[in-house]
Amino acid sequence: AVTGTTYACFEPAIDYVVVKLPKWPFDKFVYAKRNLGTQMKATGEVMAIGQTFEEAIMKAVRGAEISLDTLNSPKLKELSDAEIKAKVSVCDDERLFVIYEALQRGVSVDYIHDVTKIDEWFICKLKNLVDYEAKIKNTMTDALYLQGKKYGYLDKTLARLAGVAESALPHRLPS
Repeated sequence: AVTGTTYACFEPAIDYVVVKLPKWPFDKFVYAKRNLGTQMKATGEVMAIGQTFEEAIMKAVRGAEISLDTLNSPKLKELSDAEIKAKVSVCDDERLFVIYEALQRGVSVDYIHDVTKIDEWFICKLKNLVDYEAKIKNTMTDALYLQGKKYGYLDKTLARLAGVAESALPHRLPS
């Protein structure tokens, strides 16, 4: 029924992506070891649905109640490039944010894959967000705004990242 020529079991139509992001209790248990292993330490998880991985991960981060609306962690900005690169190999609750910061600082997808063994597909999806944020610094066009909305950014976040007033955003989505 999807293509008119093949069956759904042969050619599935996937029009959404689901991301499940664990919720770590380390804000409540400050003396607990943050390293992750085979033992479950998450106290819950956030499930987010989007039309793309980028949109779903952005929704998941906002839904995790960690006071972030993007994958940019302010406390990682204070670390040096060498510290970020070294932290990529540490398997802890901050790894997703460290990888994002490493990508922002020019660390290659191949290096991150070699160190973490995370599939390149996921790292490239994070790189899409990094590249998008770099594009909108001090500028916002209709096309960039639409792309940001497809990536799951809120208007207030887009305005902050672009360095413009929220009222200056295009606010036009095609019908």
